[in-house]
Amino acid sequence: MPLKSGKRGSMAAHNTHIFAPTSLQELFSALKSFPKAVFWAGGTQLLYGQGDRLLCLPQTVINLNGINELKEISRTERYIEVGAMASLGRLQKLEKILPAIIVEAISTVASVQIRNLASLGGNLACQERRMDLFAPLCTLDALLELRSAGSSRWVPISRFAPSAGPTIRNADEIITRVRIPLETWTHHRCHKLGPVNWISPESAVFAFLARTNKDSIGDVRMVLAGSGIIRDRELENQLAGKTVPLSRRD
Repeated sequence: MPLKSGKRGSMAAHNTHIFAPTSLQELFSALKSFPKAVFWAGGTQLLYGQGDRLLCLPQTVINLNGINELKEISRTERYIEVGAMASLGRLQKLEKILPAIIVEAISTVASVQIRNLASLGGNLACQERRMDLFAPLCTLDALLELRSAGSSRWVPISRFAPSAGPTIRNADEIITRVRIPLETWTHHRCHKLGPVNWISPESAVFAFLARTNKDSIGDVRMVLAGSGIIRDRELENQLAGKTVPLSRRD
């Protein structure tokens, strides 16, 4: 497991140690020795807002880019499993496979250059707020795998970060995979609120899914996620079975 130091010949503003594991075993070994280490996926959140030549990095960083297992993508008839290190740009190219609402959400993320760097796991792991892919994945009832050195567990996206603030990921866990159901939806909409190219306290994403059968609504899901999460399951249940177009009273 290579160990690099930001002490000499580095763009880091202070002495930063960077571990570059090539397997999950090496990753958990490094995490055991340095439990406060920060994961580096695409780096877009760590470097956000930094424009100086010398970068401000955490004291210990674990670079996940060398772990090929975290980049794997597999598919069954019912779902697609995406490694946490798969970039958003790579996912955007799977538009014929992924649910349309995911592709639509990715297209609103910053620029092509940022999407090619940002990872799916990094987008979900943000502790301060819910990022762009959270709302659409929540409407799809997607699951993510949290793995530690001795165990793994599958968690619904809606439970991974049930409200504002930190996620339920333990310090010794890492997001390894995201399982996205491949159900058929007749209507979808993903709308980004707030500034387009940067994140502000007002930034949020509204995701909407509906399945209609002739002139009635079979299923509907709506999620608003940003600094917090809003989902009204009671309203969703009330709309299910309604005739479309909805009356003014509905």
